[in-house]
Amino acid sequence: MIATQGIADANDATTVKKESDTEFDVPKEVVAFVKQLVEKHPETKAKHASMIAPFEEKYGGNFRADPFVATEWLVPEYSTKLPETNYEGVYLVTSRMFCGFRRGYKIPYHIIAKVAVTEHSDYKAGEGDELILVRSMLTLHFDGFVDVTFTPK
Repeated sequence: MIATQGIADANDATTVKKESDTEFDVPKEVVAFVKQLVEKHPETKAKHASMIAPFEEKYGGNFRADPFVATEWLVPEYSTKLPETNYEGVYLVTSRMFCGFRRGYKIPYHIIAKVAVTEHSDYKAGEGDELILVRSMLTLHFDGFVDVTFTPK
């Protein structure tokens, strides 16, 4: 069972805490979180729309924003000190701006959202070496939309 404890701060809908007695599918949770913000959080919705508008205007019916995909980008900490684990990471959630035309397509831009993730899980001993998850607490924080640049090394 997953229980959403709700927004961590009543004034900030960009952070959510969840608790579960089963493992979280973190990439799935991250995508659902960003999607919900883009659909329902007024400031995030407006910012997302403003990023898409130039492509809709230029390409019209030949444009689509692909579904969001989460990628674990950085993991500053993952530690296991049984009976608990702690995870701290950064996910980039991308949506390709797909522009098609008669004999091809191009992807001139990606919308990229940054989400900070922390997860704390408690376990108990089972039979033999088996560990049983007691509870997992997940915190997601939307750090906003970002640009990613590539620098040759």
